[in-house]
Amino acid sequence: MPKPATGSVRWVNGVAIARIRVTREERASFPMPTCTTDDEAQERSKLLADVAKRLRGTTASEEQARDALKLVAAAAPRSTFTTVPSAR
Repeated sequence: MPKPATGSVRWVNGVAIARIRVTREERASFPMPTCTTDDEAQERSKLLADVAKRLRGTTASEEQARDALKLVAAAAPRSTFTTVPSAR
């Protein structure tokens, strides 16, 4: 059974950075500025790794995958949302 995708987390100047495999050959770094604890950073890193793994099996280009991962990495924690904005 394959090892679960988790990515790795490092801290640079107080900002958590996830290192995630974007393609089968390449890993990239994604800043996670809204993560303030190691637990939050580890959880977000696992989420990023899972999203990246799913994107590798689609027709999304490498650029589209990177853009999506940047958005996920920089997103605010879900607990800060009080309502979901409506799409109009």
